[in-house]
Amino acid sequence: MKTFLWIGFVLCGLQSVKAQTATEKQLQQEIVTLKGKLKEQAERTTILKEALDLRERGKEIKKEDVSIRITSLSQNQESGEVSVKGLITYHGTKKRNLQFVQQQVVDPQGNTYQTYKVVKPNAESEDVFFQDVTAEIPYAFLIKFESISEKLSALSLMRVQIYGDFPGSISNFDFKGLEVEW
Repeated sequence: MKTFLWIGFVLCGLQSVKAQTATEKQLQQEIVTLKGKLKEQAERTTILKEALDLRERGKEIKKEDVSIRITSLSQNQESGEVSVKGLITYHGTKKRNLQFVQQQVVDPQGNTYQTYKVVKPNAESEDVFFQDVTAEIPYAFLIKFESISEKLSALSLMRVQIYGDFPGSISNFDFKGLEVEW
């Protein structure tokens, strides 16, 4: 009788071990599956971040210790005026003036528009001229292109020009493929 009980306990124990082994194998498979899904999601996230970075990278350009970032680009339906809001930042160490020259946009049909009108966003009657700017401080500006009769969905090129470091030199900041908001 003791032998039968002993054999019964051993068989129950083996069944229990088999059940645990099957459950462990199932859990191992689930872990492998979840790791695969996690890796796939991480790859997707990386791709999306890179795509977003590409879109944002096209809105900021740095040259000669100056960076210009476009924060808003819109067109007024009634007047046709295109407004470009942005920030200009000096990253150098010596004193520097920041002054805009001539600004240009080219639409997808190849039409070119030019303006010298760069103003302060909160005081549109004042032209922008930043004298002895402080490094690493962004300064706001607003460029206005008036009398554009065509409805623009995008700009092929927007060239922002400022006077360079040396007398008579001009720095071009060429932004390409910008979308116009309405």
